[in-house]
Amino acid sequence: MINMLASLGKVVVGAGTIIRSLFMVFSHATRPLDTILYPEVKGEDISGSYGNPELEPYEADNFDLSLEYYGEGMTFASIGIFRKNIDNAIYPTLQKTKTINGISFNDGVETWINGQDSHVNGLELNFQYGWENGAYIATNLTFTDSESLHN
Repeated sequence: MINMLASLGKVVVGAGTIIRSLFMVFSHATRPLDTILYPEVKGEDISGSYGNPELEPYEADNFDLSLEYYGEGMTFASIGIFRKNIDNAIYPTLQKTKTINGISFNDGVETWINGQDSHVNGLELNFQYGWENGAYIATNLTFTDSESLHN
């Protein structure tokens, strides 16, 4: 993680952050394929869910820049931009038919897959105003644009 902070006067601060993160799911999403979870048989229809031990770890590079204004009392305003580049995002999926360890599922099998490349771009606006009695109002507005590809 790299974090930079710059004072641009008595009440204005600029900030920037770069973070590299790695996350692996340790749950039913990664159980071995030979472990069928929650098989359900209704007549000739067989459905269920299984884990995917071949999932790659979720990796992300995060970039943030912001400009912050600190006014009198509890008055605050900021604007920030961010980008997140994601590799191997993990998504749930439903496959209509699939044979696993000799069991032919014909009514849906839930599992997990890795996506390809994803990204999120955003703009964040914050404002807070405080009164002398300690009451305040705070607002936040975030705009995002994202794209994700999967196999």
